[in-house]
Amino acid sequence: LFQGAAGAESTGGRHPSCHLAMLDCLWTYAVQTRAMALAIGRMHTRPRSLIMHFLRALAPSAFLALLAWTRKTMKTKVPEDRDAVLEDQFIDGLFGFIVLSTIMMGMSFFMGRLAAESETGLRHVLHISGLSRYAFWSAMALLEGFLQGFLEALVLMLVGGLAVNVRVIRESSWVLMCLSISLITASSISTGCLLHMACRSQRTASIVGTTLAVVLSIWAASFSVVSPAVGEKMPWWELVCPVFAAYHTMWNLVQACAAPEGCLALSDTWQGPWLSPWEVAFGTTRYSDQTLGSGFMGLVGLLLLQFFLLSLPVLAIDMC
Repeated sequence: LFQGAAGAESTGGRHPSCHLAMLDCLWTYAVQTRAMALAIGRMHTRPRSLIMHFLRALAPSAFLALLAWTRKTMKTKVPEDRDAVLEDQFIDGLFGFIVLSTIMMGMSFFMGRLAAESETGLRHVLHISGLSRYAFWSAMALLEGFLQGFLEALVLMLVGGLAVNVRVIRESSWVLMCLSISLITASSISTGCLLHMACRSQRTASIVGTTLAVVLSIWAASFSVVSPAVGEKMPWWELVCPVFAAYHTMWNLVQACAAPEGCLALSDTWQGPWLSPWEVAFGTTRYSDQTLGSGFMGLVGLLLLQFFLLSLPVLAIDMC
């Protein structure tokens, strides 16, 4: 490929071997990623795997169903009552925490899966057999990690919207809600990819992943209440771990539903200035002009940058 690129440069960029080599690399990447995706799909469609997925989604869904039953059995309150407003705010915040904890628990399973492949030598065998590292990480991160976490959170959204009648689901933009859940899932997967490399066995990775899932979930949910507004200087933990900034997007949706203007719609993201990732991370004098909608988009830009920066050490360590 590099020889073809050098030849193309020397002949004015018209060297056909460069284009053929690039197409061959892309075709190989696509074929290998498809093969990995099919293997992962077969593994997760086995009866035992399907039962495990069902149980992982059953516990938080059952808790939401119990919450819905409790609300129905309580005495009816008029919508203008202050207690009803506080109840909606509490349930919105509780739903965000349940989604976060469910996704973070999936991170422990993902870390255990990656550590198991390293411990057994399967990943090394795949690489020396010709499997590209980019194809491996694309299939594992997107299918093994992201898709599972997102589908479990989507089940919670359906249960929360239909059974519990959660206000933040019912009145917020589904595009923003799905984007927030996608960012939380992607942040847990990127964090798990980096942390599993410090674990030498599947058992250690599962223990570390479960412990961090509990700690990060409680930490993110607790400090989101007192976290600074978007545009002010972020605390160091939000810059180091993208899970906090990702949950901040969910907290923005919850805060918007508690505000007099109502829950966020997709058009609200265009109100107010969009801040750069640098301004979101280290603060700016324009933070007073921020709205919850524009702050949501500022957090999206910061998270995309964090995902890119986290992928670099993962690939670098994996190549060593």
